[in-house]
Amino acid sequence: MAVNVENKHAVGGLKINLGCGGMRIPGTIGVDQVNVGVTEVIADLEAPALPFRAGTVAAIHVYHVLEHVDFVRLMDEFHRVLKPGGLLHIRVPHASSFSFWDDPTHIRPFTSVTFDYWIPGYHQNYGFTSHFRILSKRINFLGNADVNSYKILPWLTNSIRWLLDTAANAHIRLCERLWARYVGGFGELRFLLEKV
Repeated sequence: MAVNVENKHAVGGLKINLGCGGMRIPGTIGVDQVNVGVTEVIADLEAPALPFRAGTVAAIHVYHVLEHVDFVRLMDEFHRVLKPGGLLHIRVPHASSFSFWDDPTHIRPFTSVTFDYWIPGYHQNYGFTSHFRILSKRINFLGNADVNSYKILPWLTNSIRWLLDTAANAHIRLCERLWARYVGGFGELRFLLEKV
């Protein structure tokens, strides 16, 4: 059953914060399986379909949710509900992050090439029919770096974090393969994908 919330954010299209938890993103509709205060639409990500009509969503924000679910099927759902050129904002813990492995509800790790499998013509073809263009990817030493920062000696620790982020993002795959584990792992990957 499709939820009729399109009129709420008619300018530019519907924007949803999927798996919102208690985090409000201005201009988005909070969607979660439980009502935690900012939830406006109750939806189970394990259900066969998201409660939105095909081609009605301009942007999906999914922050630290995909590691908890079988996201491969969800990629088709994201593709179905997104408008052509719609944007998919993803944040997930990096596979080298100790916090990924600490949480018993995490079922799948992510690396910088996880979403490459949905690029049209990618050399590994698993028959995915949904396709996305990767507009950007970024690795962060500290998860949720826009919110979290080091409180002890911030002039030193945040400078080191900035240096690690800058070096890692110069060549993410090289960082993953050669040196991420030697600095204790990286906390978060961010992706911006566009529906093609």
